[in-house]
Amino acid sequence: MTLPTVRSWIGHGVLDAVPGNGVARVSATSLARVLVVLREIGEDEPGRRLARVIDALRDRDLLQRAQDALAETTDFVEYGDDDLEDLLRP
Repeated sequence: MTLPTVRSWIGHGVLDAVPGNGVARVSATSLARVLVVLREIGEDEPGRRLARVIDALRDRDLLQRAQDALAETTDFVEYGDDDLEDLLRP
């Protein structure tokens, strides 16, 4: 990645900047997260790459928050087979 790309991705919140001197340095965790997504999406139009990474990271964040909320939930309702048939009936 070029320095302008790194700075842009920091500005968009995709990479986490490490405070220090003027050189753009990023956290290893945020870089690893982005590299995984980049490998998954493969080659793409350079102008669309940032948008696709942002979308993928937001999707993962939403999924993780939903899984965390589900893990903390104790308010479950149990349905039997007959109940499900009634719920699914048009």
